[in-house]
Amino acid sequence: MAKRKSHDKSEDYDSPSKRLKSEESVEDALTTIENQVQLLRREIRGKKSVQDLQKTIDQLQKKLSTEKSAKEAALKDKEAALTRLSAVAANRLRDNNPGIADLSDPNRPIKLGEKASEIYDNEWTDALENLEKLRKATETNYDEEKDVQLLLSILTEIFQMCKRDATEHMDNMSRLLITPSTVKIKHKPKVPAALLKEIKDFRRQHCSESVLQCLGEHYLENLPERNPEQLGPEVIKACKKYILKCAELSWLMVIQDPPMCMEWQFTGSEFKSETMRSFTKSGDQVQFVVWPALYLHDNGALVAKAIVQGMKTEKKGRKNQK
Repeated sequence: MAKRKSHDKSEDYDSPSKRLKSEESVEDALTTIENQVQLLRREIRGKKSVQDLQKTIDQLQKKLSTEKSAKEAALKDKEAALTRLSAVAANRLRDNNPGIADLSDPNRPIKLGEKASEIYDNEWTDALENLEKLRKATETNYDEEKDVQLLLSILTEIFQMCKRDATEHMDNMSRLLITPSTVKIKHKPKVPAALLKEIKDFRRQHCSESVLQCLGEHYLENLPERNPEQLGPEVIKACKKYILKCAELSWLMVIQDPPMCMEWQFTGSEFKSETMRSFTKSGDQVQFVVWPALYLHDNGALVAKAIVQGMKTEKKGRKNQK
């Protein structure tokens, strides 16, 4: 029994050490847990900081996008304003200024000069042949010069009609800006130059094929009244295509800014190679005019030469020598 008691004492003696170790283990565990808690806290604080930073970045990006959009809108407004200003300046510069051509206009003066040459080569030639057939069917002696002069008179009559109508058209539009069409005013309203230029450009830019066709039909119908003796139904039929082309050319000429000019009063004058070319005969003097000269404007630069029949005259010096 004594031995058993001694054994129990030994067990009681070892117990505090074990308890100490146990306490140290718990403390170490607590320390570990505390460290883990601190790490988790730091991670949470870090995540919160990142979220705050991301939120700030998002706000700055949104502000940057807004500022960028505002800047782009301001630049567009500025460009639009500069475009309008440039257009106004260009209109004022081109207003009644033939020296500055609108290269985007397919019916600018230089192109109309080419169109006139095409009409002379094609429709004019066909009309002269049709008239020759018509005359030979009814007359014994055919006079080519007579029909050449008739074709010239058709073109010049149509040109003068277009010139008158184009001027009247602008006057009427100016009046309609001030008063209704039912109210007649005697004076011509003074329209601002910038607005007048816009109206001129609008009329020219919207002169479509359908508009030119209507104009051609109008002048085809009214032309015989100008010369009823020579322009009978058969002659009009023979020259119909030519008349329509003359109307198209003439209208496009008179609606230019400033209007183009046509000159045909050369008969009996000196032949000048710089403004004329020969028809079938050359000479130092003009016998008759076949096709008019086209000019950029009144007293302006030559766009297309006149075609005339020349004739040779005896020089005074040579006559006196004989």
